[in-house]
Amino acid sequence: MTRLVPWAMLASALVGTALLAFFYWDQLPARVASHFGPGGQANGWMSKPGFVAVMLATQVGVAAMMLGVGYLIRVLPTSMINIPNREYWLAESRRDRTLRETASMMAWIAAGTAVFLMVVYWLTLDANVDEKGLNSTATWISTIVFIAGLIGFCVVRLSKYYRVPTE
Repeated sequence: MTRLVPWAMLASALVGTALLAFFYWDQLPARVASHFGPGGQANGWMSKPGFVAVMLATQVGVAAMMLGVGYLIRVLPTSMINIPNREYWLAESRRDRTLRETASMMAWIAAGTAVFLMVVYWLTLDANVDEKGLNSTATWISTIVFIAGLIGFCVVRLSKYYRVPTE
């Protein structure tokens, strides 16, 4: 059951991003603000179809890349895998479990990143509809929450899982 949670989160974020594009499409101007300066004012634009295509491709591409890393390590030689206590964790008796755990971590990171990107896209789409500029406060809060969550997740998982047990 727990293994399905990151996949459900990831699928929800991908579908959510597609739904955002669908529901905002008719409200978006022909020229969409795609980049914003420090004050939230637009300073870069794209065509509406171009922006939506990049938005969807980035969301899918980033998720695929992160999930791909989790599966690519299964075929890499041990010398190319950089984890704490590599010899211990990649010994024949522990290798499969370690690689499954690493793939699971990448699925969680992909899910969290997809949710973060969906929020950023929502804020960007909203800024284009109301024409008041990007909500800098919401953007900073979501970025800080994402980075803090990512760091916390990595610290907890790495310290919990990759520590060599005392015998």
